[in-house]
This record gives sequence, C-alpha cells and structure tokens, in this order.
Amino acid sequence: MNWKFWVGIGISVVLIFFLFRGVDYHKLWEASSHANIYLWIPAFLAQYLLMLIRALRWQHLIRPQKEIGIWNLFSATTIGFMSNNLLPARMGEFVRAYVIGNKEDISITSSFATIVVERIFDIIAVLLLTMVLFLFLELPIGVSEIKETVRGGAYGLLVVIIIALFFLVMLVRYRETSVSIVRKAIKPFSERVQEHLILFLNSLASGLEVVKGGRSLFMVSLYSVLNWFVSALPIYIITVSFGFFLPFSSALLILVLLAFAVSVPSSPGYVGPFHYAIYLGLGFYGIGKEEAIGMAIVMHLAQFVPLVVLGLILVWKEKLTLADLRKS
Repeated sequence: MNWKFWVGIGISVVLIFFLFRGVDYHKLWEASSHANIYLWIPAFLAQYLLMLIRALRWQHLIRPQKEIGIWNLFSATTIGFMSNNLLPARMGEFVRAYVIGNKEDISITSSFATIVVERIFDIIAVLLLTMVLFLFLELPIGVSEIKETVRGGAYGLLVVIIIALFFLVMLVRYRETSVSIVRKAIKPFSERVQEHLILFLNSLASGLEVVKGGRSLFMVSLYSVLNWFVSALPIYIITVSFGFFLPFSSALLILVLLAFAVSVPSSPGYVGPFHYAIYLGLGFYGIGKEEAIGMAIVMHLAQFVPLVVLGLILVWKEKLTLADLRKS
C-alpha cells in the first residue's frame, strides 16, 4: 500500500469522527427505524439502471474500435464500480478497461481512453447541472448566501472545460499536428514517459471519434444527462422514506456535492466524504444531524450493496478474482 492509500484512510477516519461526534444514537436509531424501508427497494435497484445507462453510453463511445454487445459492457461496468467500493486507489476505471479488453480482445489502453472520454462528459454534465442549480432553481437560504461565489467558480470551470474541449476536438480533427505539439512540450520528460503519453493521446483520439458522428455525440450526451437524473432518484426516494418531502432540486444539489466529495482521497467506497457531503446538503434544508446521518448511511448502502453483490457474482461468472482485478 502506498502513502496515497493511507492519506485516503486518514481523511475518511477524520470525516467520520467529526460527523459522528456528539450524535444522539437513540435519536439516530429512532429516525432510521421509522423510515419506510419499502421505498428503499427502488432506491437500491436504481443502481442497476445506472449501470445499464452507463453501458449504453459506453457502447457508443467504444463503437469506433469494435461493436460490443450490451451485456459485456454492463458486466464490465458493474465490476468496475464494484472495484471502486472494495479496492483502494479507485481502481474501478482501470478494471473496466482490463475486463472489456480481455473479454473482447481489444487494446486495454484504447478501451481506457474511452472511459476517460466518458469522464469528460460526466464533468461537463455535473458542471452544467451546477450552473442550472445556481442560476435557475430555488435553493435553501444557506446555499443562496454562497450562490454568487459558487456561480463564479462554475463559470471559471466552464472556461477550463471549453479550453479542454477545444484541445480534444483539435486532437480528433488534426491528430498529427496536435500530437506533434504535445511531443515538443513533453521533451523534458524521459523517453518512457513520452512514449506512454503519446500512446495515450493516440488512443484518446480514437476514443473521441464519437465527436465526428452527430448521432453518436447526441446519444452520448443524452445518456450523460439521463445518468445524472437517475443518480438523483435514489437520493430523493430515501429522503421521502424518512418523511422529508423536499423539492427534487435538493437531490440534485446533494448529487453535485457528492460529485465533488468523491474526488477527495478516501477509503474504498468513499466512506467519509460521501456521508459528509449528504450531511452538509441536507443541513441546508434544516434537517437535523441524526436524521441526515441516517439518510447518508442508507444512501451509501444503496450505492454500495447492489453493486458489490452483483459485481462479485459477475467476477465469479467471468472466472476472475479480486487479486486479478488488482493486478490489472
């Protein structure tokens, strides 16, 4: 285990300590025991719908390399997200590329490049969602006070995204010229690093072939928006199960907070940042600490349990082991 792993563990421990400090456990149990657990079922099952949406989007991204059936992509996606919950260093994205690369006999580097492109679409989607929240939707008083600051940050990120998109489009349209410019920029690095970067850039350009096709670009964008909407559903359903009928925008706000929280180094499964982000989001709506923690625990279980259960089944079906996934 490297130092980054222990930094992540330390951050998770600190956040959990502060989150549970001064909690009335009797009140926490009372809030959780009075929740409508039947509503948790669709919240848990929504994870499988999310994996299907991600697999459908991935199918469009990877099509320039090979036409792959939806089941293999669904399986690789689920195993990848399970790996994020069980293995350190967020290995899930590498695992997805490894599983689909071996299964379909395609370059693992090229398949990973399509996952990078997928993440670019996710970043754009969450940025747009943030802007919609802070520009058009009614937010609680606690959030409205920082609205201008966050909106300014969102505009700044938008500029970064536009620049990045410009480079990516140039990489696709004028690959040789773009690679030549990057090659000159990375000359101070070792030959091995240069070789890997250029290989990755070429693979990334292949993964970005989707931007050349209007229909594929539209479908990838549509699935990206749908992915974030469906991601908000379990959050909303669980708040309702606890007896809080908040506007749907509350689930979107929590989702944005989660998107930033899970980027913080933490233990496998995002323990700590995940719970703290939900606690902060619900706190904006005046929900007490015990109720918020109860909902955070259930929301984490809804994200963790279904993916781990199905993921382990698929790992067994693919004749893999967790050791194989770590080696990947």
